[in-house]
Amino acid sequence: MSMDKTRFFDTQATETWARAEYTDQETEKLRQVMSAAGVLPGMNVFEPGCGTGRLTQLMSHQIGPEGGVVALDMSRAMLEVSRNRLKGAENVSLIMDTMENTNLVPDYFDAVICHNVFHHFSNKIAMLRKTAEILKPQGQFLIHHFLELSEINNPARKIHDIVYQDLMPSLEQMQSMLSLSGMKMTYYSDSNDGFIVRAALA
Repeated sequence: MSMDKTRFFDTQATETWARAEYTDQETEKLRQVMSAAGVLPGMNVFEPGCGTGRLTQLMSHQIGPEGGVVALDMSRAMLEVSRNRLKGAENVSLIMDTMENTNLVPDYFDAVICHNVFHHFSNKIAMLRKTAEILKPQGQFLIHHFLELSEINNPARKIHDIVYQDLMPSLEQMQSMLSLSGMKMTYYSDSNDGFIVRAALA
């Protein structure tokens, strides 16, 4: 991701869309999605593009004190909000970097959870290859968005030129990208309830 995009997300850290707490309905949906992806107590989970740490906090509770969450974001301002939100969460580590360039232990994570952010990755293949590298052999990769694909890609929702081209791939494109990255799709859903892709190592 470019420095321009980093600066853009720095400006968004105080916006309502980034800071507002999840509704009860959103929280329950995320818990169901994580459970379906097999996110269990004691697991090690990685979250790329954690933003202001809302999902990070939920995952911290989901995996419990025996597990660990490593959450990454390229925005210093977003991570500052995350640090304040996650004070006292001893099972969470925060990293400021890009997914493509960060140095992580291979074959370490039980799950990689990418929530509301996959369309923002400029180099999706590099992101997916890094994901495949850090997953355990039986690990799970999850892409989730509260919106369906057509709404994610709706030009009217693009709040700035810097993210205008940030699009979610089609089913066929996603399958191809996963294959090129050493993964295979195990579940796909695109509906009014949101967008979900689950994948595992091929």
